Amino acid sequence: MLRHPGIDALVEAVSAAWAAKDAAAYAASKGLRRHHRGEAIRAQHAFLVSGPFAPSTLTLQMRRTVFLSAIAAMVDVDMTLKGVVGLPLGFRPRNPA
Repeated sequence: MLRHPGIDALVEAVSAAWAAKDAAAYAASKGLRRHHRGEAIRAQHAFLVSGPFAPSTLTLQMRRTVFLSAIAAMVDVDMTLKGVVGLPLGFRPRNPA
């Protein structure tokens, strides 16, 4: 798989923000801004990381990177969330144990 230091740093920043339960740092990630906008994602993740997802761990595994241009790439990332004590209304487990 093709690797790029900037993409690796982004994945590391998202992982570190989750581990620190830092919703503001998680929301500030440039890679998440395309689908979610700042305050909305910060507020949602502040609720999650201080509540039902507080004891959780997040693992990110990059699967594929496609460079669209010299300054843009699409990255497929598998996200695994473990240690969740309960799911908020409307959330459903993808692979129930």
